[in-house]
Amino acid sequence: MLAIEKGEQISIIFPVFCSTKVTLLDGEAEIVLGGCTLSNFISFPVGQIKMDQDVILVKHQTDNLSEKVLKNVRGDPHLDASGIIINTAGWIDLNGFRALIHMANVFEVNVILAMGDAVLGHCFKQWTEQNEHKIEVFFVKKPAGLSVRTIEMRRNYRDFIVTTAFRASMDQAIPKHKIIKRLAFLVFYQISSYRKISLPNGQTIAVSNQVSTAGDNLKRLLAVSSAPSLDVDVKAYSIIGFAVLLRFVTAENKAWLVSTLDMSRMRRPIILLRTKVWASDVQDLVTKELLYPDNVVFAELQNPRDFDQRGFKRKPF
Repeated sequence: MLAIEKGEQISIIFPVFCSTKVTLLDGEAEIVLGGCTLSNFISFPVGQIKMDQDVILVKHQTDNLSEKVLKNVRGDPHLDASGIIINTAGWIDLNGFRALIHMANVFEVNVILAMGDAVLGHCFKQWTEQNEHKIEVFFVKKPAGLSVRTIEMRRNYRDFIVTTAFRASMDQAIPKHKIIKRLAFLVFYQISSYRKISLPNGQTIAVSNQVSTAGDNLKRLLAVSSAPSLDVDVKAYSIIGFAVLLRFVTAENKAWLVSTLDMSRMRRPIILLRTKVWASDVQDLVTKELLYPDNVVFAELQNPRDFDQRGFKRKPF
């Protein structure tokens, strides 16, 4: 299964997962890892909470995603036979429908289920009829026992999922990885499509990718990009993990972070992509002694031979 979540679900920024494939052996199900799994996810950044906030970027990242995912799926006969499921997680507003039909096109879907939204189902049917797509559209009522979640409930669940992602385990209220890096070693970046937006004062300006400051990204969910530098198209590079900047001191060139991966093993400058998701609850996983230590030792290793081409520390033989 491939789930394209656009903002309110598990990894917040356009996370994409291919599930394991299941084969039957002697009447028992055996789980066999497929082309990509939860531990090896493919995720291209968007950074927005709603799909209609930057449809052009969503469509562009859908193209990047489909190219990589379809290559993995078609390279495995079991996954290719089982197909792909796109889970949009609801919240389809205004121009978000344009992003949905683009996903349906690039992933070559043949069935669409509109769960609990008859209007959306009708829109899909109109689209398939007008464009002569051979796609079956079904409206499915939500199960009676499935409660309707309010926006506040969705946000609370999102905050819980974000905090849980940084925990060492469900039983331990400590972060997976906590680290102190040189502030100059971090590049805060915001991606977007090149488009015009209207400001509250009525002025229209053009916006695109831009470098942001540490202060603008404090306690936000940040995506760790696999891009080697800003000299490349950062949007075309997938995400390798997530981080939260909890504190920084510019005068001392220090930054305190927690992350879902071990960033101490990365020697190149780390590109952190800004999102609109707050992650202030993650600070509860960190002690005050960590954020305000008397003596700070940087987790920096200087010998380039200790690292592979991706910037990760080589394992000893």
